[in-house]
Amino acid sequence: MTNPHQRDAKLLNPELYDRFVRHLVQLYDNEPLYHDYTDRARAAGVTLHKMDNSVRKLIDALEGLITWNTGNYCGYRAW
Repeated sequence: MTNPHQRDAKLLNPELYDRFVRHLVQLYDNEPLYHDYTDRARAAGVTLHKMDNSVRKLIDALEGLITWNTGNYCGYRAW
């Protein structure tokens, strides 16, 4: 029987793998390039993933889970 949740894993073809490795080595060897990438990643994190939005999403998810586990899910109350 096959697992319906299993996805077919595929390795990168050799050309893409080589490009990926060269890019990693370049980031490691070129400090200004590394700092440029990390600065842009931090800027994206600040603008796209604000902490208050993430915390609100987490609270909403946990409240839903707690409500579901206590039998109050969708207005149903277990007596």
